[in-house]
Amino acid sequence: MNVLQRLLITALTIGTINAEAQVRTWNCSGGTAGDTANGNSIEASISSSGLSFASWGTGTGFFRPRGSNPAKNLIFSASLWGAGRNSADTTAVQYFAGTFNQGGGIFWWPGPILGRDSTSTEHCSAWNHVFKIKRSETEAFRNAFNRGQILNAFNVPPAVATWPGRGNTIIRSFIPDFPAIQTEQAPFIDADNDGVYNPLNGDYPDFQGEQALYTVVNSIGNIGGRSGDTLRVAWEYHNLVWQIKAAGVLDSTLFIKSTIINKSAYTIKNFSLGQWNDFDIGFFGTNYAGSDYGRSAAYSYRTDIDSAPGGYGRSQPYIALKILTGISPDLNDGKDNNHNGQTDEPGETFLPNIAQYYSNGSGGVYGDPSRALDYYNYLQGNWKNGKPATYDNRQGTSSIVGCGTTPCVKAGFVFPGKSLMGADCPISAQYPGSNCSEWSELTARTSAADRRMLIAMSGFTFLPNSEKKITMAYNFGIGSTVESSLRRMEIALDSLQLLYNSGIVTGNRHVFSNSADPQLYPNPSGGQMPFLKSGGKALVKVYNIQGSELYSANMEAGQAMPDHNLPAGLYLVHILSGKEMKTIKWVKEF
Repeated sequence: MNVLQRLLITALTIGTINAEAQVRTWNCSGGTAGDTANGNSIEASISSSGLSFASWGTGTGFFRPRGSNPAKNLIFSASLWGAGRNSADTTAVQYFAGTFNQGGGIFWWPGPILGRDSTSTEHCSAWNHVFKIKRSETEAFRNAFNRGQILNAFNVPPAVATWPGRGNTIIRSFIPDFPAIQTEQAPFIDADNDGVYNPLNGDYPDFQGEQALYTVVNSIGNIGGRSGDTLRVAWEYHNLVWQIKAAGVLDSTLFIKSTIINKSAYTIKNFSLGQWNDFDIGFFGTNYAGSDYGRSAAYSYRTDIDSAPGGYGRSQPYIALKILTGISPDLNDGKDNNHNGQTDEPGETFLPNIAQYYSNGSGGVYGDPSRALDYYNYLQGNWKNGKPATYDNRQGTSSIVGCGTTPCVKAGFVFPGKSLMGADCPISAQYPGSNCSEWSELTARTSAADRRMLIAMSGFTFLPNSEKKITMAYNFGIGSTVESSLRRMEIALDSLQLLYNSGIVTGNRHVFSNSADPQLYPNPSGGQMPFLKSGGKALVKVYNIQGSELYSANMEAGQAMPDHNLPAGLYLVHILSGKEMKTIKWVKEF
């Protein structure tokens, strides 16, 4: 080999290192494993591909009711998106953005990252799994363990034995050659407090509700859809999905806790993190998009009669995504990140400040993203050309087509209905004395289309070796009219936030009941206080719709609840009697 050849090879190598940020990639294949979340009336495909609900080769979709034939689809695909500027090169956009894994556009590969920036084809292949656990399986295991019947790995239910908790070694009895689990992965109850998951010592999966599914993927297993991404960052993405089988709103809800970890040495500035959704209620081309600022929600609905197979007929359904917990904000950033009128208060979280849409097939600056900068702009609440979506009571495009007499004010949340008409109106902040009117696709008289919807938290710093967590809920409902359907949605989302804030969505000993439960009578209770009809002694806690505990009391059967001058409204009554915990919706009418 002559000197010129050596110089040429060296130059090519340096170019590759610069283009890929010294983060190697491997020849991993995309995730192909899949399973189904079917613990309540929702049925959803979960895969090892980094996508939710789009599980190629193993069934695709998010359906309700479960097992409907033909299937009544609500969501085609969903995934976590993120984008920001690298502090090492402010011209470089760092992003991840799974959509459909078509045409080589794969962003995620199975398994966690080894060390800071390593994996292997064997490692990816071994982690090509969806780990599913049911409450019945953990209960059977705990009962057997308490009876002294767990003597070896093969006495452990397979789903408990293969749960990928840190340090699990008995998983190899069921999945030979599974790699060592050296970092925090799937959550578990550490019965012996040694930091290692070992069911032979009484450890078992820690999850909420009827069943849970866990996946983990990484961004460095291959190039895929990231060939244009310079100064690459090693991302690790965990998803825990769970369902609760109960009467009321919980039966039509699926929960997801997503964790994204920046495994690189790079600080990523002006970062945006959010959930992307391809909502498809029945036929994909007849959907409208909407958002709700105060409820941290994005949703889809339709207005026509859907008589096609798999449709909902004359009923008007909705599918909504609500962010239950925001991320941790930058310290002392001077922003009101949780929309409560305060800045930098203790315990502040970063709630969504962006809800943006685009339309499949529309082309131009309003259509499907293809470049790193496109994803970055959409997550910033802009169009692909960097101009903001505006609060123009039309399609949010006035910054491009011309504002006329309408102020060109960035919307933040597009099609927010009435949720920005008060103190949070972005127009009045810039033009004192001006107000926001109701703005939806119906008031704007747009045409239904194949909408894609984002809800995100935009404008924070993602530090090296740090993580961000988001807990979210997908909820379905249906009404006889669009108005009644969306009103049902508002009530459902408020109830979900209340359930989550009060902590009563978690744990396996909770029993949920609808408002007709005979233990609390009468309900609705008019202007009087209901009493415990049965159950002996109990600790009773009452919560308001914001999730705050109003009071607690020790009570006995036949005793009326204390009044405390509560106003009319919806409350949740939390009853702990012995080892059973029950939550009842209570309505005080006046």
